[in-house]
Amino acid sequence: MLSRYREPLLVAAQNLHSRLYTMVEHDVLAAHLHCGDPELEHYARDYTIYVLAEYLCWAEIVRRDMRFLDLGSDEGNREFVRLLEINQLALSNEDFPSSLRLFRGQQRAIGELMMIPTGNPASAQYESLGYVQFCARLEEDSGFAKWFARLRGGLDQVANTPAERSRIVTLQNGLIDLIEFLDPQQLRLPARLRDRLIPAEKQAPNANTNFD
Repeated sequence: MLSRYREPLLVAAQNLHSRLYTMVEHDVLAAHLHCGDPELEHYARDYTIYVLAEYLCWAEIVRRDMRFLDLGSDEGNREFVRLLEINQLALSNEDFPSSLRLFRGQQRAIGELMMIPTGNPASAQYESLGYVQFCARLEEDSGFAKWFARLRGGLDQVANTPAERSRIVTLQNGLIDLIEFLDPQQLRLPARLRDRLIPAEKQAPNANTNFD
């Protein structure tokens, strides 16, 4: 049962962590959102929201089927739940700026909207919408798109205002914790792809950042 969820949840966490990391460490989002290329601007905005929604989808799928999961010990089960809750709190925490804030009910609603049935008894009952389907529904389904409108608009604040990124840094670190729990032997995601963003309060003053 666990194998049905470990891989897709790990991939979703990896995709989101990678996107958040490049947004902050390399200013990729800021460089692309208003670059003058409409296609690239559109992609920068919608793919960022997609990887967040994809992660919320798998978190919701796991949450619904949690009663069937057994990681081999009560301690392992509790740690798994704790890691999911830490990331949920990072998104809902009102102490951070409001950009990209999602309350718990909103997170679960977005996760539910992203779910599609698999019809395969050998896999999880649901999986996440693909990126092509996600973009199509944003354009064609106003009821679907309204759940993402504020998030899409908030990306401009995140991209252009360093103070708005505290939520992203906290979430990215939580995702790394989850990745390390799901893949402790680094078989699927090597250590070099697990760099953590440093919270602003822990950064050395006047530190230089090398954008290779």
